[in-house]
Amino acid sequence: MAVNGRCGASGFYWVNEADIVIAADDAVFYDSHINIGAPALNEAISLSRRIPLGEAMRLILLSLNERMSVARAHQIGLVSEIVPRAELWDRAQDLAEIIAAKSPVAVQTTVRGVWESLELGRAESYAQIAGWRTGPEGDYPMPPRARAMIR
Repeated sequence: MAVNGRCGASGFYWVNEADIVIAADDAVFYDSHINIGAPALNEAISLSRRIPLGEAMRLILLSLNERMSVARAHQIGLVSEIVPRAELWDRAQDLAEIIAAKSPVAVQTTVRGVWESLELGRAESYAQIAGWRTGPEGDYPMPPRARAMIR
């Protein structure tokens, strides 16, 4: 996901669901829910899993009275890269092409495993993915080179 300019309120839904977030050098982040008298629920819960809890609470509770700079968002891991605004879309395209060139099954299974692990404990996550390397019905066509690496 590429954040250009202001990202607030429901915009966090998209940021929280993204696998990779990059932002323009002039991006800012805020949440307006509490200022308008609405509870920040979905965005706040997801945000608290993406960044440190104290940072999420500050962002949510201070609402429109404080905006998070892109530099701070980068420091706490909300965004992984800051690029000049003029280069944002090209950089997003570059990242998408790099990922698209990889094995679709490997990418999809990795993304699934990481996101599902957020709902489980560590041991449960490992137990769940145990069959994914070869596939329960042999549906994961792991290349021989990769299969040799995990033995």
